[in-house]
Amino acid sequence: MLDELREYREYTNEGGCERLRSKEFGSENKEKKGAPGGFKFGGLGRPMTIIARRFLFSTDNLSAGAEQAKKALEIWLGYSDDAGDRRFAGLAGSLHSFMDRVYPEKYERMRESLAQKKDKFLIPIFSKNEQNAGNDYYSLTYDRAIAIGCADGPLKRYYLVCEGVPFDDWRLMKDGGELKKARDRFEDKVLKLTAFYLLNRPGLEWRYVTFPQRDFVNWLGQSGDASGAIRELTMLSICPPNEKPLALFEKIDRKGVPPKLRVCPEWADRFTVVPEEELNEVLKEMEEPCFFSDWGSGERLKRDERYPSAEDNRV
Repeated sequence: MLDELREYREYTNEGGCERLRSKEFGSENKEKKGAPGGFKFGGLGRPMTIIARRFLFSTDNLSAGAEQAKKALEIWLGYSDDAGDRRFAGLAGSLHSFMDRVYPEKYERMRESLAQKKDKFLIPIFSKNEQNAGNDYYSLTYDRAIAIGCADGPLKRYYLVCEGVPFDDWRLMKDGGELKKARDRFEDKVLKLTAFYLLNRPGLEWRYVTFPQRDFVNWLGQSGDASGAIRELTMLSICPPNEKPLALFEKIDRKGVPPKLRVCPEWADRFTVVPEEELNEVLKEMEEPCFFSDWGSGERLKRDERYPSAEDNRV
């Protein structure tokens, strides 16, 4: 999330990265009244947007960039094979080969759904019909990924920045007592969820943000039930120095509406996410600066460690 250049490589095979970031691409619907279960996609929106952004701004002509982005998405999804074009190196087969290797049973259902629904990625979001309203294909379109990519701009790298070391004087609590078991692991998850919240918050006046849970769980590198991983964090509280504990996270689930996330304001206001090129100026203004960098899915954030040079992270 903080390092979008690395995130792109983890969605593809580019740069020799064989571990695909997204482990939660979809879920199988259970059988109902004897009818076979289907395969509902989720978790494809973020990878599609990241891949679109990689190609949108690779040329000065945005229209040409949009055509490249659409072609890249077709190749990544397995609808086109253009492995001979160096611009799309690493995209061909990366999604399918990962799912086939790691989740063979789920992949078979996914492959069937992809084959049947190829043209659905071209359906505009307003063409939902009642029968298929719950299927992500009706919101995951090439145009949607490209439009979001245009708004988000080129891929960037960010740092999570805080005045002072976050957990030196603020205590992480669970079940009424200070958290000691697996403390380092929980601290990393808390920092990542804080960064996720800040990256998705449109402005300081916003307290609740849309919370795509699979994107966060994919960043953690944690397979299994996404809701369970989040529920574990919403049970935590944070205790400021000499004060009572505060609920750290709040998640709101309402039927038919994407989940919302709120982070304790007293905690969130201690942090900011800073683009890589602005870090030095921000640190100059702080008395005890502390910053964290992102080293990929399943890896813990690293304190006070900068990213490699841009030349080492070409995409």
